[in-house]
Amino acid sequence: MKKLLTIGTLTILSIGVAGWYLFKGQPAATPGAQSITTQQKQPLDPTKHDFFDVDFSQKMIVHHQQGVMLADTALGSSTNQSVRSMAEEMKKQQADAESQYKAWLNEWGETYTNLADFPQMDGHDMYPSYPGLVSAAELSKLQSASSGEVDTLFIDLMKKHHSGGIDLSDMSRKLQFGKLIEFKNKVAADYKVELREMDKE
Repeated sequence: MKKLLTIGTLTILSIGVAGWYLFKGQPAATPGAQSITTQQKQPLDPTKHDFFDVDFSQKMIVHHQQGVMLADTALGSSTNQSVRSMAEEMKKQQADAESQYKAWLNEWGETYTNLADFPQMDGHDMYPSYPGLVSAAELSKLQSASSGEVDTLFIDLMKKHHSGGIDLSDMSRKLQFGKLIEFKNKVAADYKVELREMDKE
């Protein structure tokens, strides 16, 4: 019995040693598998644009158009000089950014939809609702607010507008066009400064 156990043990050890020699010189993975797992992606060309650049630009046109509308409403009703100065500066910044995104889309031969092209009501496929846009109901409330209410409402809605714009910028990690990436990062940085200023009002 002991003899049989000894023979069996030696047989198992022999198989293990043979297996070790057999696989000792083999690579960790087959060439085909290795090429799949280690193949590098082609580097992005920052002078070119893709779907994500177009989609982001189209969204930001609508976003900045709404920013202009918020500022225009404050300028039409507010008697607070500090709020009016803030609204004037924001209107200019929003309009300039809108023009920049339109210029890129025109350069790329792409189309876009203006905020005024959407039905002025909330709901699926109606008023846009991605981050950075206040609802149609909120905008309507601002437009009908009294001069005593408009300052607080304007600042609250512009905070929401800016905060959402920063979120949308942060979520857009697949952009390729270099100038667009630099521009949207600058806008987001300016938004953060303006949010701190609005907190003081």
